[in-house]
Amino acid sequence: MNAVGTSPEYHIFQFTFASVLALRLLLFLLSDVDRGGILKLLRHNLDLNTRKASSLLPANSVNTVPPYSVIEEAYSTATYANAIPETAIKTTRVVELDFFWDTFPVDLRAELAACDTILAADVVYDPQITARFFVTLRSVLSLGPKTAWVAVERRERAAEGGGLAAPNFELFKSGLAALQGARLGSLWVRLENVDPGGVKQYFLYSRVGQLTLWKIVSSYDSLTEASSL
Repeated sequence: MNAVGTSPEYHIFQFTFASVLALRLLLFLLSDVDRGGILKLLRHNLDLNTRKASSLLPANSVNTVPPYSVIEEAYSTATYANAIPETAIKTTRVVELDFFWDTFPVDLRAELAACDTILAADVVYDPQITARFFVTLRSVLSLGPKTAWVAVERRERAAEGGGLAAPNFELFKSGLAALQGARLGSLWVRLENVDPGGVKQYFLYSRVGQLTLWKIVSSYDSLTEASSL
């Protein structure tokens, strides 16, 4: 999934495991749980992608993205209070985020509050994880106006008595229904079921017919948009 936006003040937070390169974004956070070497592998993938992208850019390009180790060091000296010009090196970082946390670490909470957009793909495939995903999503959406794009496959299996069923997808839809029109502090939530076929495909992969895409927005506008769940 590709991040859309060209503003130098754009912030992206990603729940997924995929390392997606966004050269024109100010900050891109990639998250996962810190178990079994997952974050190490995510950093390795980010390194490979940034090096590959850098090799495809013109020599001395101002948008060249350095290896992860350089990004991490550069970020440690930066603050959101400092204005970063359009030509500055953009940062992409790997962070730990566990859906089963009750609260966010202070630094991560500040980063989440600064994010404008949330990308989540294939993160709900288990009943307990699905429930905790919505707890986490609500917490992030409550930190300020944001737009979340959630891509989920309707995973079907043989049902008792024949036919196919997708019980966890039904749980996911229940979580969505509870979000529609919800009030999170001074923010309101509205959602929209988006046709994936209308979204340009940037990467080589097979789009299954069971793929669904959802746009979830938290804003100070209390008007909600009807969506077929």
